[in-house]
Formats: sequence, C-alpha cells, structure tokens
Amino acid sequence: MSVFGSSVALRYCRGSVLLQSLWNVNDVSACVSGSYVVRALQTRLTNVLLGLGVTAGMGSILAVYGASEVPALAIFLFAVAAPRMATLLLPLAFVISWRSTLGGTADEAVFVRTSDALTSGALLRVVAGNQPRLRDLGAYGPVLVSALVVLTLLLVAALAGVVQGTLTVPQASLLYALQWSALASAGLLAWVYGPELGHAGRLAWCGAVVLAAGFGTAEWLSPLDAAARYRAFEQLWFDGQANHYGGLFAFAACVGAGMIGHRRRRGLGVVLCSTSLAGLYATQSRSGMVAVGAGFAALAVLRYPRLVWCAPLVPLIVFVLPWDSLREAAAEGSSLHDRLIAWKSAMSTVADYPLLGIGTGARHRSFYDNHYVMALAEGGAGGLAAWLWWQWTNLRALMRLPGPAGLGIAAGWIACAVHALANITFLVTVCAGPVIWLTGFWLAAAASESEDI
Repeated sequence: MSVFGSSVALRYCRGSVLLQSLWNVNDVSACVSGSYVVRALQTRLTNVLLGLGVTAGMGSILAVYGASEVPALAIFLFAVAAPRMATLLLPLAFVISWRSTLGGTADEAVFVRTSDALTSGALLRVVAGNQPRLRDLGAYGPVLVSALVVLTLLLVAALAGVVQGTLTVPQASLLYALQWSALASAGLLAWVYGPELGHAGRLAWCGAVVLAAGFGTAEWLSPLDAAARYRAFEQLWFDGQANHYGGLFAFAACVGAGMIGHRRRRGLGVVLCSTSLAGLYATQSRSGMVAVGAGFAALAVLRYPRLVWCAPLVPLIVFVLPWDSLREAAAEGSSLHDRLIAWKSAMSTVADYPLLGIGTGARHRSFYDNHYVMALAEGGAGGLAAWLWWQWTNLRALMRLPGPAGLGIAAGWIACAVHALANITFLVTVCAGPVIWLTGFWLAAAASESEDI
C-alpha cells in the first residue's frame, strides 16, 4: 500500500503548481509571493503532504505488522471502500477506540488505532479521487496551511535536534509527525465529506461525546475499580486519562451552550452541554474545570461584546477567590507542584536553543503537561509561533461564521487553549481529534448553501 501511495504521490507532485513554477526559473519570483504559495499549498500538494503522508506511514506499518494486525488492515480496507462512512465513524473512534501496541522507542509507543486506520483509508480515496472540494478550500484553506506549517516545524526541529545532539531518539519525532498528520487530516476529511454527511455528522459527533461522558459519569457513581476511580477513562476501550477527557468535555460543553442559542439545535445543545458538564465533573480535572469556565466567559463576550468590560472578573473568579485551594494544590508532592518543577527544567534549555529548540520528541510529552512549554522547549520560538498561529487561524475562521453555534465552537477553542496550559491538549488524540474534526465539519457546513448551521 505504501508503494501504491508513493506512485500516486509522484503523479500528483508532477502536476502540482508549486513544482511546475520551481521548474520554470521565470516563475520563481511569482512562487515566492505569499498569495501564490498559499494557493499552491491549497491545491494538490496539500493533499499529497497530508493525505499520502499518513497513508504511506500506515502502509509501512501494515506492511511490517500485517500478519498480526488483521483488524487494522480490515478497517483500513473498509475506509478505502466507504470513505464517507469512515469519516462519520471518526468521532466515535477518537473517544472509544480499539488499539494495538506495535512497538516503540524508549519514550513513545507505536499504536495502530481504529481512527488511524479509518483516516488513512479514507484519505487514500480522497487523494486518488481528486475531490472537487480540494480545489477551492475557502475558509478551511488558511487552517490547513497553518497545520502544514506546524508539521514542517515539527520536522525541522527534529532535524535540528539531531544535528545539535539534543535529540537521541529521532524515531519519537517521526511518531509525533505522523500523529499530527493524522489529526490534521481528520479535519480535512470532515471538510471534504461534511456537506454530504449533513445532520448525521453533527449527531455522530455529539453522540460520541455523550457516550463518553455517560460512561465517565456512571464510572464515577459506580466505579469498576474503586481503587482507581481517577483512572476511569483507562478502562475498557477508553484510550486516555481523565485530564485528557476533561479538555474534550470542556470543549463540548461550550459547543452545546452555543447550540442552545440556535432554535433548531436547542434540544441537542442542552443534552450535549449537560452531559459534558457531568462527564467533566466525573474526571475531577482541575484544568478542565478552569477551561470550561474560560470557555463560557468567552462565549458570553462573543455573544454580547459589551461584556468585554467584565473580562477582569474572570481571573478574579478563577484564581483569586479559590486562592486557598489553588495554594493547596501547588503544595509539595501535588501534581501542580510537579508540573512547576518540570516547566522550570524545560525552560532552562530555551536560552541555549531559542530558535528551533532541542528537537521534537526529545522528552516524553507527559514530562511537560503544558503544550506551550513543550512547543517552546522542543521547537523553539518557531515551533511555538507555528502552534499559536494554527490556533488563531481556526479561531478566526470560526468567529466569522454566522449563527451562535459557530461562536460556541470558537469558545470551545478558547477553552482548549486554556486547558493546554496544563496538558498536551492538541497532540492527545481523544481531545484534539474530535476538536479538529468538528471544526472542519462546521466550516464545511457553513460553506454549504443548503446547510442551516
């Protein structure tokens, strides 16, 4: 499959506008101009880099482990045959997923997840079929370009780490790059097939979150293992930790609150918001609770801009009033205290490697528990800037959408940005996958004249 992917990649690369321009010396100046490069990235080259990059990676994995990974191969072939159904199942596969450990490095394990197989198979069909929606990405174009920039900076930082000698396990960098490609590609799939999925796509996403929140709430009330209540989401097929699901539920609660303002989506919004808040409480994630508070405050300001004058009250409510409990949480031996020590240690390398950092994957992501500290330490100023630009392009695209539901998703992004202060929010599949998928889906719905968002 990887050989097939390579042949398709060569065929599409030969026809890409960017390579044709580089071949013709007279067009080099035009290629360098920002608008031209952006348009080129939004055509077939974007499709090749995101789509076939993941497909080739999955093809290599399946070629090596094909004999023992028959389920992954079957799911992959199903996605190739039915890409729309595979896209519809992605939200469920993100939050409740069969997976199998294939191997790994000293710091990272290699997994074949249901969502990886679905994404790779569907993307192969998208690229091979040359979908018309890829020729004019519209509002999703800047989002996809910024995701490509993040991918590029991940690889450049890894190369810099190898050259500097600070990255001793370069395989971890490849794993991060493949994981990010799969996550970003999920948004591309949602954009391509979103208008065809219609309301079913919205119900599939909400249903996946409600199912996960329902499990967490039931597990909190009657735990499968009373001694490991906090690890509820590591039971059965829930792939993650309570903190990771806390970020997802904070995002979903904001999305549901936004839907409540839409007359036709009000019932679905009430169910989504209430169950997400219950699931968030079940996680007992302090970062998730702070994030949902920030998200609700952001939604209020987005809906009623005059409330921006009340913004100084948010840190007062979140940090000053519960100061005693926060000080207790930062006591020696607590998780917050451990995080502060890790952050100080991580920041100590920034002065020596300020531009590109020590290399993607130089430390395990659980060492940081802060997406921005990780981006700055491992990717330098360039890596952090790329991540912040990617977040901003998503937020800006959503804020331009008509209707209250889009504002709810934008507020959810703000909640995730706050959650990332104490978690690797945008690289954890159970949180980042649903967020990126819904963003692509909603932007596609807004671009479709027949879809009432």
